[in-house]
Amino acid sequence: EELAQMVHKSVWRPVMYDSLSEIYRNNIIESLMFVKMKLTTDMKGDRLKARFCADPTRKYVGRGKSIYRPTVKEGQFYAPTINLQTLMTVLGVASYKGMKYRMKKDVTGAFLIPKKGGGKTYMVINREMSQILVKYFPEYLPFVGPDGCIVVEVLNAIYGLQEAPAKWNEHIHNKLIEIGAVQSKNDDCLYMIKKGTKSLYITIFVDDLYIVSDDKDMLDDFDSKFKEKYPNHTTEVGDELEYLGMKISYDKTTKATSISQVGYVNSILEKYLVDGKVAKTPSTLTLFEENELENGGEHSKNYIEGIGDPHGGLGNDDRYVNDLSEEVNQKDYMSKVMTLLYLAKRTRPDILKEVTYLSSKNLCPNRSDWDKLNRIFAYLNYTKDQVLCINVDKLEVVVYVDASYLVHSDMKGHTGGVIMLGEKGGTTLAISRKQKVLARSSTEAELIAIEELLQYAIFAKDLVSELTDTTIKVKVYEDNMSTIKLCNNGKSNNISTKHIKKKYFVIKEYLDEGTVYLEHLSTEDMIADLLTKPIIGHRFVKLRDLLLGSRVVIDK
Repeated sequence: EELAQMVHKSVWRPVMYDSLSEIYRNNIIESLMFVKMKLTTDMKGDRLKARFCADPTRKYVGRGKSIYRPTVKEGQFYAPTINLQTLMTVLGVASYKGMKYRMKKDVTGAFLIPKKGGGKTYMVINREMSQILVKYFPEYLPFVGPDGCIVVEVLNAIYGLQEAPAKWNEHIHNKLIEIGAVQSKNDDCLYMIKKGTKSLYITIFVDDLYIVSDDKDMLDDFDSKFKEKYPNHTTEVGDELEYLGMKISYDKTTKATSISQVGYVNSILEKYLVDGKVAKTPSTLTLFEENELENGGEHSKNYIEGIGDPHGGLGNDDRYVNDLSEEVNQKDYMSKVMTLLYLAKRTRPDILKEVTYLSSKNLCPNRSDWDKLNRIFAYLNYTKDQVLCINVDKLEVVVYVDASYLVHSDMKGHTGGVIMLGEKGGTTLAISRKQKVLARSSTEAELIAIEELLQYAIFAKDLVSELTDTTIKVKVYEDNMSTIKLCNNGKSNNISTKHIKKKYFVIKEYLDEGTVYLEHLSTEDMIADLLTKPIIGHRFVKLRDLLLGSRVVIDK
């Protein structure tokens, strides 16, 4: 089927090898065929998928052989994809507006549609693929060389060519403009169609489109026009659709959207044999402590399960697994970290702090790091059905920001931040990261954190304003009164370094122009606390539920 669409879409034309000049013979690139199981968000294989690609890193030298070919970057190769914060914000606005009509589209063989452009490119099809090609398309038989291979001139932007992504992005952009969509000024992969009070939003990730609208006629009209532009594509309509490895479900009654990766969680738990190991929290209070097993202190045992665990484990053991002297396989450690990071960045920000911290140990992980990593899996096993919920009742950008002071081994602080639409709307972006500059006080650490979060908050404000044609402000919740006074009233004499002055003036400028305003929130209710320091017990559950949109318990 994959080879057939190459022929039917005139992606290439066969040529006689001997007819090519020497300069073209010396620049024939290789090709590859990949076959894999296509997985759903439940991580179940529903069909095999093949992908035929060019391999510009290998040069064909005849007789079925190839050598390394250095690639030269000439021209435009950049092709954007939808920003995850943009997608979550669009879902938040759609929740607020009650946009109940949802659609997903997948363009078949997208990269094969636009013409390649530029100079001529020749590619060899290996003997095995050539045999299949000739079997179904006998007209290719005269072009089979002595080594059983076929040489073709590439006409369209086939997968693997450096320029292919940019060519496809340009193609679909032009087609959407022809349909009547307007490209967002804030994200190149967001398009909008507005008619009076009705709207339709389109997000693009390569060849996958997710569309929401509050008007069925608008959605049907877009669907009809899109089919004219791209006859070969699949369409799914409904309240529950899979997009970018996530299951996006819309509840028309509550106007809430839930985003989940439950199938992915189950698959990694099965892969890493986590069955039976559970923990109530993703980390203990000693998360940021270095080499804790060497210290032999109160928390020197890194529990995974056990009712004796002072940090919230479950089960009937008090055991810890290994000591610090045992070696940790770096490749296995990094694989686990990246597996978790994919999840934490999308639908499970409740493990983001732990994962980002442990990712800083990738170069030389020890046994303590390994056990901390395994505890996250145990926590996921306990909360495998947890989802992220977005349900916006007020159109405003709300930021919860916090910082931990001197928590890393090099004495740098840690920033945590949550951006929501409305105080109860559910997280559209969560950030947990080590601060790049050294703060001299907790007030400075908080100042650094606010400045870091503001760039994302302003982006969210501009995006929401563009989507809804309204003007909104950014509310920043901060639990440090000294920081709030510093930002509102003027710089402190203690702030003398240039990098801190710069951050202060950035914040002050937004405050003066009225774009941003600060409010105090008690530490007890600060959601961002969950992203800067280990928390256990009932407070962890409370903040986690706020972070994931499970329930609202803030009492101002």
